[in-house]
Amino acid sequence: MATKGDCVADAAGLCVNLGGQRIVSDVSLSICSGEILALLGPNGAGKSTLVRALTGRVSRSGGSIRVAGEDPARSSRARRSIGFVPQKITLYERLTPRENLSAFGALMGVRSRDIAPRLRHLLDLVGLTSRIDDPVKALSGGMRRRVNIAVALMHKPRLLVLDEPSAGLDFTSRRLVVDILGKLSSEGIGTLLITHDTAEAELLANRIAVMVAGRIRAVGTRAELLTNVFGHCREIRLVRPIFRGGQTKHRLDDILFSVGLLPDETRDVWSGLVSPVESALPWLMNELAIGNLYAEEFTIRDANLDTLVAQFMAET
Repeated sequence: MATKGDCVADAAGLCVNLGGQRIVSDVSLSICSGEILALLGPNGAGKSTLVRALTGRVSRSGGSIRVAGEDPARSSRARRSIGFVPQKITLYERLTPRENLSAFGALMGVRSRDIAPRLRHLLDLVGLTSRIDDPVKALSGGMRRRVNIAVALMHKPRLLVLDEPSAGLDFTSRRLVVDILGKLSSEGIGTLLITHDTAEAELLANRIAVMVAGRIRAVGTRAELLTNVFGHCREIRLVRPIFRGGQTKHRLDDILFSVGLLPDETRDVWSGLVSPVESALPWLMNELAIGNLYAEEFTIRDANLDTLVAQFMAET
């Protein structure tokens, strides 16, 4: 088994063209053993195409990929080092978890004598030992997801790739998935988590890579990403602001622009990222406090991952 921290997957300058269009452009990314890396981005960002390239299922147009030290497009050993859990559950519903793991284990080249102990270990890992002989169709969505994760681990991969693993799951099932990934991390398995859900990325990942329009825009911990992009800025939102001191609407617009706020299409909601040091924010706060400025709603909060993704999308 790899030592925790070893690189299990690496992409450098990766490009993928499909149908004459560049879908993935100059992506460099690495995943270490024991690490959970979230690939975060909106639908259409190129996340699925990137994963298909990493797993050797689509040809790249440039750059390099290594999984367990080899190119998955050319090496069956590299491909066997990957366990993939798709967003859509892929199990034989009429079979039991025991039968599913046995069948998939055989397909993935697990030796016959190793299948039984391996599946018992994995069903214990995902908390389904008591349902080992129930048909999959009788299990809840969360249980099926856990069986699917166990299936992907039958051949002892070094890299686990999960596509939207908590889609459609309730809170309890999500927490169980979190626990499972924590156990896998302690065993030294590197995990790539594909998601457009910022809450899921924050909950599960050690590091986050933000992908927008086919490019990786930033990689780091949540704190690193937000600090590097936004510094000490705060997100400000005013709903239907008015001055009670006789200021004209035109004058109010000028003042809000000077603070760093911009209106939406209706001009009822003004928002923006504002530095508390380099702007008129202290003045705005004072005007609200003494009642000269009124708003139906006033919100001030730290920038978050949703803000980060939205900013990167606005820049494309």
